[in-house]
Amino acid sequence: MDAELIWNGWPIGSKLWLLRRAKINSASAQQGSTLTMVENYIRDAMQPFVNRKICSNFDVWVTRGDKQRIDALLRIYRGPQREIELRYAVLWDVMGS
Repeated sequence: MDAELIWNGWPIGSKLWLLRRAKINSASAQQGSTLTMVENYIRDAMQPFVNRKICSNFDVWVTRGDKQRIDALLRIYRGPQREIELRYAVLWDVMGS
């Protein structure tokens, strides 16, 4: 709660939890592509690290692993140091409407 005041911090985390019960939609869906939303949420969560020069840049790749899974790859660059690569597989709980 006091991270910003004490450490010049910011709220850390992503909004991926908002998609927990969402259907995995294609780009043609009215709400838009779930893959695009996942990528945007990851980018939004990572941008403060670049803004505060904790990392120099990052790349995000999001793919649909199968009917109920989205895979995300996050590569974080730290200037001349070796990049950090994080892989996530998010299983979707497909709930009936």
